[in-house]
Amino acid sequence: MRERGFTIIEAIVGMAIFLIVTGALFGITQLIFESIGQTRVRHTARLLANEKIEEARNLSYGDLGTVGGIPAGPIQPTKLVPLGGISFEVTTNIVYVDDPFDGEAPADLASTDYKRVRISVSWEGAFASGRRPVVLVTDVAPKGIETNDGGGTLSLLVFSSEGSPIQGADVRIVNLVVDPEIDLTVTTDSFGRVILPGSPQAIESYQITVLKDGYSSDRTYSSLEVTNPSKPHITVLEGQVSEASFAIDRVSKMTVNTYGTRSSGFPTLSGVDLRVRGEKIIGTDSQENLVYKFDELVQTTGNGSYVFLDMEFGSYVIEIVDPAYDLAGSSPFVPVSLSPDHKLTLDLSLAPDSQNTLLLLVTDGENMPLASSSARLVNPIIEYDDEIETGDLSDPDYGQAFFNNLDAMEYNLLVSLVGYEEATASIQINEDVFTSIILNQE
Repeated sequence: MRERGFTIIEAIVGMAIFLIVTGALFGITQLIFESIGQTRVRHTARLLANEKIEEARNLSYGDLGTVGGIPAGPIQPTKLVPLGGISFEVTTNIVYVDDPFDGEAPADLASTDYKRVRISVSWEGAFASGRRPVVLVTDVAPKGIETNDGGGTLSLLVFSSEGSPIQGADVRIVNLVVDPEIDLTVTTDSFGRVILPGSPQAIESYQITVLKDGYSSDRTYSSLEVTNPSKPHITVLEGQVSEASFAIDRVSKMTVNTYGTRSSGFPTLSGVDLRVRGEKIIGTDSQENLVYKFDELVQTTGNGSYVFLDMEFGSYVIEIVDPAYDLAGSSPFVPVSLSPDHKLTLDLSLAPDSQNTLLLLVTDGENMPLASSSARLVNPIIEYDDEIETGDLSDPDYGQAFFNNLDAMEYNLLVSLVGYEEATASIQINEDVFTSIILNQE
């Protein structure tokens, strides 16, 4: 009788099949337990949300509101509730609703038709809610058809740099003048709006701040911050709609590098004092001077650079405030335009300070810098004649030519480039002068 057994290969294959089946069963079992755990936690969260909804319904209509909210009331807007070893965060938002059925403010003098209660329950841990909190919403109407609780309607719009509505932005509304005081944060809807009927009447005291993760911010200002703010705190009048708009978008990064001149091979320069100023204005001071939203004095580091993080979209001017240097070129040319969600590198060419200089930018008809253009500056009276080529694309002085140590007088400028018509100009030099020349194609 011949005995049969397993070969090594058959044993290995059998073991592999066993491990695959066992691993699959373990994964399925783990998935089932996770599903059961998540279901239990969500069920607990739903029971908690239902309980908070019932607590809100049991309040009298006049008392139904949140602490610091519109409408005001005894309910805490945020509360931590421990249950079964899990800490649940309960967020309560209560607002007036101006139902379009009977018209809307300001045509509808009684714009506080009913109240909407929104309960959101979220939690952390093994079965965290993440982006899927339990949310319950209910409307609570007064005993009559509608009420006239007074106040006006606060209507806020949040949009992007392109004018598109921003959904999910946090809008903080603070008013410490009215009684009770207001301090609440609401989220913009899909239309980028926050509408709050029943806002208590107040003159320039609604402080609005708009925030969103990864985005720039926008807000109103008081006269204590800016003497004459262009966007003052908002006024709400009885029976009126007070509208305000705010622009935010994704933040960007800007790196500024400082180098020497082309004649010295563009060496890295460190410790250069710069002023970087955005062109967005938030008002004027007591002397009618413009107040800018972004205005900082910085110094380049040891590697000749300075990095600005979380920069708002817009146009920025970079000034050389270091008395040891003059601007001899920049790429891209200043002022620079910073787009949302963008990384911009700005290279500056700096020359030792001299009393009279000329920085020339040569462009085509579409405002694009032209490299290797010949710029000739002449004054026959003092027998001055100097010719410089504009910088290349990779240079910090791309499309530019820099003349320094000039006498304060008038010069003739001749600019030429193969394939383009020559251009001439008379330049009066008085301290540091900047000018641009456009070359037209032949």
